[in-house]
Amino acid sequence: PNIKNLIAQQRHPNWDENRDYSLPWQSGMTGIAYNDKLTEPVLSIDDLLSNPKLKGKVGLLSEFADTISLVMLSNGDDPAKVTDASFNRAINKIKKAVDSGQVRQFYGNDYSGALAKGDLAATMAWSGDIVQLQLDNKHLKWNLPKDGGDIWTDNMLIPKGGNVYTASV
Repeated sequence: PNIKNLIAQQRHPNWDENRDYSLPWQSGMTGIAYNDKLTEPVLSIDDLLSNPKLKGKVGLLSEFADTISLVMLSNGDDPAKVTDASFNRAINKIKKAVDSGQVRQFYGNDYSGALAKGDLAATMAWSGDIVQLQLDNKHLKWNLPKDGGDIWTDNMLIPKGGNVYTASV
């Protein structure tokens, strides 16, 4: 019955079109987090990757799909329709930011500690992490980049050969 509560993009994934074997259990968005004690609002990926005031204080995600998607959106490309040209534009933009020293490091969930203690002024980030970090640090902010962000979903699945009874054992 909860399928009706899903946004359209999550109702019929191509790998389980009728949601016979899966349901999302958690979703969030990938965007930009920043510490407002260390920087002005960072509202775009272009600002994140090229603002000289952020040099050496920027984090990018080690989750390849998240990072590439956000950079592709900032380039005006559609991450749902990757071409060699759009992929290469995104990679080149990231490489330029890394080579110039703009990017401090690529992070998994460990960006949260670096952001909270001020080693990062701004980073690509997952919405839910920042909401939790704000409980201890009111200076941490999260926003969807002006060019767009990603919606991600973790799904519950019933393994092949399993059923709702064996899946919970």
